[in-house]
Amino acid sequence: MSSTSHLVIVRHGQSVANVEKRFGGHTDTPLTPFGVSQAEAAAAALSNRSIQRLYSSDIVRAKQTASPIAAALGLPIQTDRRLRERTVGVFDGMEIGEFEKNHPDSFAKMRSERWEFTAPQGENATTVYARIQSVLDEVSKLNGTTVLVSHGIAIFFMLLKAAGVGAPHRQTKFFALVENCSFSEFSIEPDGIWRLRRFNDTAHLSELVTP
Repeated sequence: MSSTSHLVIVRHGQSVANVEKRFGGHTDTPLTPFGVSQAEAAAAALSNRSIQRLYSSDIVRAKQTASPIAAALGLPIQTDRRLRERTVGVFDGMEIGEFEKNHPDSFAKMRSERWEFTAPQGENATTVYARIQSVLDEVSKLNGTTVLVSHGIAIFFMLLKAAGVGAPHRQTKFFALVENCSFSEFSIEPDGIWRLRRFNDTAHLSELVTP
């Protein structure tokens, strides 16, 4: 690596699943009107930056967030499945309260096993971490600034990758969930050091009125 690489990580805007307290996972839950406003505010905040490329999860709520950013920057959206949210398989799209009520054994297992829990057709932490690590290893070697539009749990895994601590497990006592349409930014130095420049920054959303 001959020069510093910069990553700007954007969580998608507020989705219908966020409002309804459902597992978003790999479902194509769209942005709410407020989520669209958040995405537009994020685009405006990034419009004066020198940014070379834009990647997004291929899930609808992420692509809808990336769309105004792409327009503001004059860049194409490069979708990448590795930036997807963790899926809880057959429980994707289900209200969390409904999951607890109708599937008490699975709910209890999820609570006890934590990150090691794997729902039917779902992903465990090791699988999610492997794909997040793969995409970050690639984009962190690119010169200039790259924007990644992704999801809450996926971005937590990015933080773990940057810190070099690996996939979370049952004994992991640390968790961080960034806000919708927040910015988190890293620089990767020529010596391979990841420097956290900002985390969960929502200053660009301050003028929006929360519904």
